[in-house]
Amino acid sequence: FQTQIVPELAKATGQGPDAGGIGQAVLFADALKFMTIFRHQLPKAMILPVVPAVVALLRAENNVVHTYAAIALDRLLTTRDPLGPGAAPGAVTRSTPRYAPADLAATTEPLLTSLFGVFAKTDSGENDYAMRAVMRVIGFLGEGVKPVADACVTQLAAMAMETCKNPRNPAFSHYLFESVAALVKAGAGDPGLIATFERLLFPPFQHVLQQDVVEFAPYVFQLLSQMIESHPSVLPGSYMGIFPALLVPMLWDRSANVTPLVRLLEAYLRKAPNEVHGAGHIQGILGVFQKLVSSRAQDHHGFFILNAFVEALPLPAWADKLPAIWGILFQRLQSSKTTKFSKCFVVFISLLAAKHGVVAVTESMAKVQPGIFEMVLTGVVTEAIANISGTVEEKVVAVAGAKFLTECPAVLAQDASWAKLLTAVVTMMERPAEHKGEEDLDAEAEEAEARAGYSAAYNALRQAARTETDPVPAVADPKVNLAIALAAVSATQPGRIGSIVAGQCAPEVQQAIAGYCAQGGVAIQ
Repeated sequence: FQTQIVPELAKATGQGPDAGGIGQAVLFADALKFMTIFRHQLPKAMILPVVPAVVALLRAENNVVHTYAAIALDRLLTTRDPLGPGAAPGAVTRSTPRYAPADLAATTEPLLTSLFGVFAKTDSGENDYAMRAVMRVIGFLGEGVKPVADACVTQLAAMAMETCKNPRNPAFSHYLFESVAALVKAGAGDPGLIATFERLLFPPFQHVLQQDVVEFAPYVFQLLSQMIESHPSVLPGSYMGIFPALLVPMLWDRSANVTPLVRLLEAYLRKAPNEVHGAGHIQGILGVFQKLVSSRAQDHHGFFILNAFVEALPLPAWADKLPAIWGILFQRLQSSKTTKFSKCFVVFISLLAAKHGVVAVTESMAKVQPGIFEMVLTGVVTEAIANISGTVEEKVVAVAGAKFLTECPAVLAQDASWAKLLTAVVTMMERPAEHKGEEDLDAEAEEAEARAGYSAAYNALRQAARTETDPVPAVADPKVNLAIALAAVSATQPGRIGSIVAGQCAPEVQQAIAGYCAQGGVAIQ
């Protein structure tokens, strides 16, 4: 690398990226490919001095050379170093990015200018490798891209409008929208930038929706969701103006639209709950929920909408709809219960209890059929808890489980059912976590996507991914929370709770509960 590659790359800054004709172009391409292939083996101190040469080669007229330069940049910025000593083969390892935004600080503006310049060159008008590099650089810089964000979004918006007229390269289009999402992510919470994004991006968005550009509608829905979630203040009327169009049945008949549309409804509910309720849209949204929850393939999306109701809307705004919602869910449980549906049902009932109290659940269910809550809790809920997965979902179910175990007299009165529910909750919490590092999963998934190519179905924008929030932030540790709740209820019935745990729970469950109590400094009588 030092004796052969660096001198060749240096010619790009010394003699110019187009000097030497086709022979030099071949050498430039080979040098870039060498650096790309061996990027993990080459130390950072060796790579950084040649970055200006790579930027210069983006300006080369030769299609292969500027494309290889874009690929090299993309791959370099995804290079990661493992954290800690080497692990056994097949073991999950954590890693950290090798390069930091500060490494590109001096070249940010010429780098992005050169990258965008690629699209003006012959045969590179829709160069997906270059657009992928644009996405990578913007995402890599994060907030560091703000000084040039206006210029970037101006060019991206113009390219989006042009591409909408005649979509030819799906991979290019995907990375174009990913680049926009990366900019919106970098500008989140900045009123000036968000206003600029709205001014420049709404025209191409409107074109996609009005002209029914089917390929791009899912991208627009995702970006609108991201912009709503990123908005630093009250949503402008322009957003609420398009809300009724989102409930049109035709949109929901296209499977590629369902995931991003549900996300968009959630974004509206979380950001502007009063406006959505005040405009009378609750019934229309519940109509969408009913359509989705009747489908085995899409029922989880219906629950996403319900969960957004629980988290975002005040209960009085939709409490009168709860009996009808329970009726729809019970009917589905009876007619075609699946593991996925049961899991979603448990998360919903748990979230409702955790956010609005057990009484909200029991009283609304009683309006459907008296006594049905106890049947559902000891049956469907207890059986499905073992299948709950996901950090947020497990915490919500654990918090609600503590409430069900200690705040429901009818459940407390049934020793065997109570012990079974307690065992299910503890087993779920004690199950070992098998989660990879999020960064590593993303990197692996991106590599897989690059190998597999573009899919014509719904494509998620990674840069627009929603950040999960904790619905029950007041509970720091659900295990300690359970111990405290059990200790409190046992104090009202000395000896009873302790004897049920000792007599009807397995030794490993008793041991786990003892650990929770020790951690919380409480005791069960």
